[in-house]
Amino acid sequence: MTFRETDTVMVATETSPFKAAQGETKRRGRQPQKSSAQSAPPVDDELDRVVDSAVEMDETPALSEAALRPSASPAEDPVRLYLKEIGKVSLLRAEEEVALGRRIEVGQIALRRALGRVPFATAKLLALVDRVRRDEVPLDDVILLPEGGEPTPSEVRSSLAAFARIRRLEREIERLHQALRDKRRSKTTRANYNKWIAQNRDSIQTVLERLPLKPALVDQLVVDIRHLAKSMSGG
Repeated sequence: MTFRETDTVMVATETSPFKAAQGETKRRGRQPQKSSAQSAPPVDDELDRVVDSAVEMDETPALSEAALRPSASPAEDPVRLYLKEIGKVSLLRAEEEVALGRRIEVGQIALRRALGRVPFATAKLLALVDRVRRDEVPLDDVILLPEGGEPTPSEVRSSLAAFARIRRLEREIERLHQALRDKRRSKTTRANYNKWIAQNRDSIQTVLERLPLKPALVDQLVVDIRHLAKSMSGG
């Protein structure tokens, strides 16, 4: 094979399929015409496939930014993390639930009794009860009633009577405090007055600890007392 023949072969090898198809078409043009099915160049079929593929790509719906955004792995999903942590907490048994409920009730009773030692707290309660008497506030804003239940007339009378007793005891305590301001009182008399004040205060605490006050109301009274103490201390 001569160098010229070698160049010819290399050029033919490097020629693209499209040019080769064009050359084949030209050579066939010199031959007698054949049927239309036989004369269609192969490159037309290839071009049709390329065009059809491009059309299909254009018609593919574009993905939204949210779809393209990488999703969080299960380890980064806060809901999965929460459920995983909750699953580690063992459920309470029936007897444990009962014991926990009793502890909460004991704590609420102790808190109500402690509020009875604070005149500010009893004054707030009595002011709220006055609004109940005027039908400005429902009784279930003060007293914890069975879920979905309405206070019966006897429950209303019993609750109002308990608050009325607290009011009488507070007034008696105030009267005794005023009597103690008299410097002419003897030491024995002053000691008796202080004893009666303590007894009345203890009675108020007993009444309050037996009242089923709403826990939310008790919590609010505690917050109010803390704010008062902070303002009095200049904080």
